[in-house]
This record gives sequence, structure tokens and C-alpha cells, in this order.
Amino acid sequence: MKRRSLIVLLLLSCCAVLVMVSCSRKSDSNVFELAGNPSSFKATLMDDGNYGYILRFEGSGEISGFASEKDAPWYSVSGRIKGIEFPEGVTAIGDNLFSRCVYLESVVLPKSVRRIGKSSFSSKTAVCSYSAISAPEGQNVYIYAEEKPSDGGLYWHLSGGEVIMWDLTKVLFIGNSFTYYNDMEKIFNDLASKAGLNVSAQRVSAGAYTLEKLADPNDKVGAIVHETLNGTDDFDVIVLQEQSTRPITNVDKFSDGVQSLVSLISKTQKNCRIYLYETWGFPAGATIVGLDVPQMEAKLYESYTTVANELDLTVCPVGKAFLKVYTEHPEIELYNPDGRHPSPEGSFLAACVHAAEILGIDPKGLELDGFKSQDVLASAAYDVVNK
Repeated sequence: MKRRSLIVLLLLSCCAVLVMVSCSRKSDSNVFELAGNPSSFKATLMDDGNYGYILRFEGSGEISGFASEKDAPWYSVSGRIKGIEFPEGVTAIGDNLFSRCVYLESVVLPKSVRRIGKSSFSSKTAVCSYSAISAPEGQNVYIYAEEKPSDGGLYWHLSGGEVIMWDLTKVLFIGNSFTYYNDMEKIFNDLASKAGLNVSAQRVSAGAYTLEKLADPNDKVGAIVHETLNGTDDFDVIVLQEQSTRPITNVDKFSDGVQSLVSLISKTQKNCRIYLYETWGFPAGATIVGLDVPQMEAKLYESYTTVANELDLTVCPVGKAFLKVYTEHPEIELYNPDGRHPSPEGSFLAACVHAAEILGIDPKGLELDGFKSQDVLASAAYDVVNK
């Protein structure tokens, strides 16, 4: 009887041990040990609370790589890894470790890292280092810089704890329907991309709005302008567009609106260039102000350049480009059927002028889908900017 009881106790003990081992393996299923030099590394997958993972490393020295990306122990969840944390003391990162982590937008390497291997990271990941490191061809490595360098290289910095690439040019358009028709800022983005530039353009706009209302924090759209500008300090360029006839009918109000927004921009942005978006003459507007289309454009241009000179701003001469095409190529329809707003070609022309003036690119030959007469429009934009 005692012997039988002893056997039962031994069996129960073994089961308990097996349960403990099983539970241990389950709890450690997101913990991996990796080879390294001079010692191994521990890597832990942690839930980021948004159906993703943060992969955190512990150890120092060189993290050994793998012969294939499929050998990485986190391969099956690579698409959910959105952050990787390395401790100071890591000196090198081996081959094929994170190449399948395609949703890893950026990774900050510790200052101790001197080398990364072949396919260490996806080509979509911005690798951020504090100094120059050895990296395989085709892998972009961004170098830390407190201030935005002027040499056009790849640099990064921290803003509010977030990684920001210095090569990114952030542009904000503030205006009304002359700005938002046909998603003009997206056309501007696409032209920049075709020219090989990294630009992020956005807009705050509302139909028939004046700059005075857009500068008013008590106005519902003006409040959005204030929220946008107070929410970040790193816009590189801001473009201001006034209501279509106000620069002619009420120059003082136009000037006051510009000055209010310039003051707000100066208080909220670190290093921002401000442009005025000169709009175009159009038949209905010309009738309202008692002019023809060329005369209306001339008055608009005069008003925009006067205010720009007073405040040391730059004019994007979209109206000049419109007039050039309007007079030299009347077969090209620049206006929407309402005779006021831009057609798709009119918005393409406006975007070309902004791209040439703000980014310094030649829009000729930067073909986009969905627009007619692109060669003529791009040439007109380039000519008026570089006259």
C-alpha cells in the first residue's frame, strides 16, 4: 500500500513538473536567446497595445545574424513589429535580422553601433544613427543633427520624442477653394516625388474664406489653423492664399490678414519660409472689379508683391502663369465650368508654379496621370518663375 502511494506521489510530482515546464515555455514564447559576440543576447517581443510589437534587446557586443530572413525567431510576426529597442553597448547588427519588418518606419541605433549587416533592415526602414556607420549599399542611414543641415544629405532629429527626418520638407497651404480644388497640394506632392524630393504637403482651407477669417482663432476654420500651427513647430514652408478679389477690393484687409498669419507663424514655427499664392484673373471676377482678365491679374500681382515686399515674403506667381497660358494657348481650358475655379489643368499649372518657386525644381518632363497639355503648362510655370 505504501509502495502504491509512493508511486502515485511520484506520478503526481512528475505531472506537476511537466505543467510547470509547459507554463514556462508558454510564458517565454516571446522571449528569444540569440547568438552574439562576445556573449548571447536576449530579445523580448512586447505588445504595443495596438496589435503590434516592440522588440527589445538586452546584451552587448555584436548581434549575430542569420543565413536567411526566415531563420529569425520572430519571422512569423515580422509584419507586426513596429519598434525595436537596442541598449547602449551593441556594436554591430548582423545579416537578415529585421528585413521582413516592413512596417518598422524607423529605428534609432545606440551610439555604440559601428556596423550593420546585409539585409539587417527593410529598405523601407529609416535607420537612424548618431554617427557614420558601415552599412550595405542601398540601405539609407540618417545621421543625427540638432539643426537642419544645408548640404542636402540624410539627417534626423527628435521632436517631442518622435523621430523626424530633416530631409522631409513639410509644406502647409492655407487658403480657400482656389487651393483645395482638384487636391492641388497632392499634385504638388506628386511633382516633388517625381523630382526625387521628399515632401509632405497638407492644407487648411474653406470655400470663400479670407485670410482675415483664417487668422481668427474664434472662427471654426481659423481655430483649425491655430491648432495646426500650435501643434508642431517644424513646418518648412507655409503658403497663404487670399480670397480671389480682396487684394483688389480691400488691400488693407488683405494686408492685415497676411500680417496676422505671419505673426502667428513666427511665434509657432522654428524656421519657416512664407509664400503668398497669387491667384488669377477670371471673367466673372474681372467684371465685378470693372476690369478685363489681364488687367485683373495685373492688379492682383501688384497687390501681392506690394504686401510681400513690405513683409519680406516671396510670391508664387500662379496668376502670371495663368495669364501666360490664357493669352498664348486659349485652347487650354484653365477654368472650371463656373469660370472662376481651376480646372484640373489649372490646378496642375498652380502646382507647377509652387514646385518651381518653393522647391526650385523644373516641372518640365515630370509627367503625371490625368492632366492634358502638361508640357505647355509646366513650361509656362517654369518661365514665369525664372523670368
